[in-house]
Amino acid sequence: MDFPPCAASTGNSPFEGGDLEQPGVLEAALAARAPNRELIFLSVGDTRDHRRQYKDPALRTISQDFLLNLLANLKQLELHNTFVLTTQPLCRQLQKVHCLFACGWTSLWEKHPGLVPWGLRPGDMFLMWAQQWHYIARALLLGYSVLRADTDVYLAEDPYLVLHGPLLAPFSMVVQQDFGGPLGGRPRCERVLVPLHAAAPSLSSTDPAPIGSCGKHHGTALLNIGLVYVRAAPPSAGSNGGGGGVLAVINGTSQRFLAQLNTARTGASPAQPQHVESLIDQPLMREVVSSLSVAEPAARKSARAWMVVPGSAAPVYAASACALRDTRACQAVASQRARTAFLAQLVQPHRGRGRAERIALAPDWLFGRGCLLHVRQPMALLQATSTAYANTQCELPPVGPRRAMPAPGPAVGVLVATHFVYSMALKRKRSFKAFGWDAADGRNRTRYPTGMACWRRARKGILFGHTFFAQTDAKAVLCAMPSGDEPECACCATLKNLEPAATSGLQGGTDGHSMMTTGGHAERWMASRATKLQEGCQDYQMFWD
Repeated sequence: MDFPPCAASTGNSPFEGGDLEQPGVLEAALAARAPNRELIFLSVGDTRDHRRQYKDPALRTISQDFLLNLLANLKQLELHNTFVLTTQPLCRQLQKVHCLFACGWTSLWEKHPGLVPWGLRPGDMFLMWAQQWHYIARALLLGYSVLRADTDVYLAEDPYLVLHGPLLAPFSMVVQQDFGGPLGGRPRCERVLVPLHAAAPSLSSTDPAPIGSCGKHHGTALLNIGLVYVRAAPPSAGSNGGGGGVLAVINGTSQRFLAQLNTARTGASPAQPQHVESLIDQPLMREVVSSLSVAEPAARKSARAWMVVPGSAAPVYAASACALRDTRACQAVASQRARTAFLAQLVQPHRGRGRAERIALAPDWLFGRGCLLHVRQPMALLQATSTAYANTQCELPPVGPRRAMPAPGPAVGVLVATHFVYSMALKRKRSFKAFGWDAADGRNRTRYPTGMACWRRARKGILFGHTFFAQTDAKAVLCAMPSGDEPECACCATLKNLEPAATSGLQGGTDGHSMMTTGGHAERWMASRATKLQEGCQDYQMFWD
């Protein structure tokens, strides 16, 4: 295929597309898109998800919008090692309209008779979610490490610097954790038993090296597979790196989906379109991890228990580095991250016929959940919360290669990847403009004077919450929304107390602040609950709109 000149802008070697089930196509895609054997795996298909089809007017394009946003974000960080699993028509459209020669499709299971009882058809995300794990497992067997990401994600810095650093190097799989509100509290260190990671095991060892520990976790431990990094095993670990516990987790997820299709075909299960949620890959993977978890006698950990790991068990980076490139600021970031405990588990293939490997539920400064609220009259909210805006700075995106706009307010330089679970397309687009996260289009951003002038430009704002804020003095970050369609500098302020926002200004009409829907309607009846849950982003479903 003769690629157009723009194909080079996709980074690495362009890939013309193809059915991954055809001989040699997957291997060609991996060689073209991941020459350093590190792949970022994305997927986009038909978003007829029953949980959101009545909520989002942009349903038919929401996944494509998110995909293009994330690809622009990755390009800004000079991360071009992407591959997109999609349908053949959409892949051709991405090539033609967006010059994206980094996609492919598959015929895997498309004619399986078990699809019909569930009301599924080729291209549905429920099917594609299972297909992606099948190909991630194949990539692992071929010696490729894979960062699998949902597309409603923003990366403020290169995640590989963290994933390959000493703190997370002992883990063969790093995955986002769901916590907050009814999901249970964040991991905590009660007492540090083994403060530091041990040295790496010898190449002949079949057991992973001990890790830093501060006891067992007594709450929930729920994987959120919106962000997952799976590390390929070294060649010394076995033939093609196969046989490890993490590979068994990835394989087991798609196999459980296939098992449900097979039972539906025989009529052995109540497979109907209204029950399709039972095919979602996230609970399937949670079940697989639970079934493969093993005990660690030396750590006094039972098979189902999760260990709590102190964030100070090892340095985050292999060398002194952080996204801010300022020594004092980087030291502050390191101190915040070291306070964040996370969970770990040991998994092994069934019957012990394979290598035991470690899974980490990532600290939320690495893979965390963000939530968004619209606010009318942001200046009034600042006054209600006694937040000084005189020192507000007009923040412009950083200049230089491999740099992206950091998270605003107290999250600056701390957060790596923020996952906006179920983010409405329009709300997320507005938020990215308010945070300065839409700078990848290369347009100049207007500079404003500091202080009050930053806030006078806009009558609307975005309130940004994050699970990480639960361990900081800040409760949320308020950013002024741009006054028009052109990009403007990020104008944000830290809110340390949201309680006044729940009770003041709500009767002031257009002169007072109020929470508002994406469509612009006041949400006065839920303001008290919304502001409470915004502290720590405790209920992501609420912030969907």
